[in-house]
Amino acid sequence: MGVTAVVPAYNEVSTIGCVVEVLRHVPLVDEVIVVDDGSRDGTAEAARKHGAVVLELPENCGKGAAMTAGARQAKGDILLFLDADLEGLTPRHVVDLLEPVLRGEADMTVGIFKSGRKPTDYAQVLAPSISGQRAMKKDLFLAAGVGTSRFEVEVMLTRFARERGLRVRRVPLANMTHVMKEEKRGIARGVVERMGMYKDITCYFWKARRVNRAMRPAFMLVALFLGLSLIGYNLFYIKNIKTARAEVSRLVHLKLWGEKRRILVISPHPDDESLAAGGLIAEAVKNGCSVHVVFLTSGDGFQRGLEIYRRKLNPGPTEFLEYGRQRMAEAESALHRLGLGPEDITFLGYPDGGLDKIWEKYRSPGEPYFSPRTKQSAVPYSEALSPGAPYTAPSIVKDLVSVMGDFQPTDIFLPDLEDGHPDHRAGGALAITAVAAWEQGGGQHAPRLFSYLVHAGLWQLVPKVDRNTLLLPPRNFLERGTRWYTLTLTPAGLQQKKQALASYHSQMKVISSFMNNFLRPNEIFSEVRIADVKLREGRQTVGADTFSRQPVRVNGGL
Repeated sequence: MGVTAVVPAYNEVSTIGCVVEVLRHVPLVDEVIVVDDGSRDGTAEAARKHGAVVLELPENCGKGAAMTAGARQAKGDILLFLDADLEGLTPRHVVDLLEPVLRGEADMTVGIFKSGRKPTDYAQVLAPSISGQRAMKKDLFLAAGVGTSRFEVEVMLTRFARERGLRVRRVPLANMTHVMKEEKRGIARGVVERMGMYKDITCYFWKARRVNRAMRPAFMLVALFLGLSLIGYNLFYIKNIKTARAEVSRLVHLKLWGEKRRILVISPHPDDESLAAGGLIAEAVKNGCSVHVVFLTSGDGFQRGLEIYRRKLNPGPTEFLEYGRQRMAEAESALHRLGLGPEDITFLGYPDGGLDKIWEKYRSPGEPYFSPRTKQSAVPYSEALSPGAPYTAPSIVKDLVSVMGDFQPTDIFLPDLEDGHPDHRAGGALAITAVAAWEQGGGQHAPRLFSYLVHAGLWQLVPKVDRNTLLLPPRNFLERGTRWYTLTLTPAGLQQKKQALASYHSQMKVISSFMNNFLRPNEIFSEVRIADVKLREGRQTVGADTFSRQPVRVNGGL
């Protein structure tokens, strides 16, 4: 009794190879068929390269149609269906799905994600009938009549099994998930495709009279409400855009050029410097300024990013450390694109995802923070400024003061204290603390301070249709009383910034839409006045050996 694995795929070039590779290493699987459902991204070529038999459909016909086309060509009597965007798939998963059917213990198996990612785990617990991981006999599948279906195919198979009284067994698939549509296509396209999937399923229930006629008016009211809500949101969004454009006149043009300018950029993670100030760095270098970039962390705690980049769920400490080194290498490549060399870069190597906790609680050298990702409590990288330094606030401030003392900056760009990311807020607080410590310790001059914004709710998360429009601060940031500056980028500077962002391969695989939203004609910065940064306790200026819990805005400043 032969087994054929059928994998329907639509624009899954980045994941199809891994799925095929796993299937080819399972002795129970005799044949692997990938049905390319009208893809335009090289899915078919990738599947062939990894050893699959590829059936190409001339246009996108839908998931059910693709599965049926593969089943009709299959040589095996048992069919195994798998999605093309799986992560964490192992030969053990495949065997667990097949064995109950091969032994005659079940007519159909349905795989349910477990301990993968919460969004996909919960979705399959709540609606197991939509799982695309199944095994069943070929003749039963063809008898289900799903040849013209799209995303509703799994629901149709579940109903067919129930009506026929088939024995169905649910199989837990531990440490397994799939790439969500919003991750693959970006938020806008992903939401559209997800709504299309829900539409297919809803229409099937509707046509199958699974929705009682008496309930149809209620469904119509819900649909009307959702439609009006979407229209209302769009109108609100457009109104806010018009209001923001009216605020453009409040932005001051930033000019820092000259051989005597020494610009220090403090970045929480590798990529923040290019997102917020890539154009600034490129233009400054071109105009004769000295520029230095210091990275507070190596970005070694971004679990989802690592899982997508390495195609492995639940990575261990060693893999997180390797990821940190990968991101440091990407940072050097990105800054090279902007005109900087290794001598213009300093890595501090403190824990990604831990700066806010260090800032709040870990101020004693004898009680360092412990990273749950890397399992380290001290800087683990030999490339860092102070290898072995404990994960404490004094260590970070000491390193920053050392960098400032060596570089003698005239202008410092640091994360905004009201940024939506905890590492950014803490990074800004630590940077300001270090500036105050450096000045009180004998710094030769008081540098000008500017903050930059990367995370602020939906500000840059929503994909931009037209990236030629000016980048403006969110309205609540415009209204806080600080002066905002805009730096207009030259075409060459914008191109350099684009090349720098493209150097972050590991991040582009996860948040490309977000990163590309920063490719705008300008960059924005806010003035920071250190005299306005006070301690909550006693409102003293932050000093060399004193650490505030959080700087606050006073008298309109930061």
